[in-house]
Amino acid sequence: MRNDLVKAWEKVKIMEINGYRSLTDSLNNTHNTALLGACNKMFWSEAHRASMELALDVLGMEAQILTGTGDSEGMLQGLTRGRADYPVSELQASFFFSRSETIWGGTAEIQRNIIGERALGLPKEPKPLKA
Repeated sequence: MRNDLVKAWEKVKIMEINGYRSLTDSLNNTHNTALLGACNKMFWSEAHRASMELALDVLGMEAQILTGTGDSEGMLQGLTRGRADYPVSELQASFFFSRSETIWGGTAEIQRNIIGERALGLPKEPKPLKA
């Protein structure tokens, strides 16, 4: 558990540094925003998913208990806390949302392709042969 907490802290520090890189790019007009954005999106979504999994691991079996109200009163970042018949807590709602973040806005694999092709100059991924 201690190692996982340290890894989560490391990821937060990396995101902080990436934020400074994006800010510096914007202030200096170096026009790398799209590439940095792809990097940041990929890293954020995976780090958020890992940290939400860690949060539930820290809670242990209690994380499986539905403690939400099921109404829209306790909204976290626009997420409702479940439905009346499945009232998740804010942490549980964030956990479920973090899993979808790795998909919407482009999967991590797509972001890696963008970074490889545009930032690193790697050749495009070959297209499958038509039968």
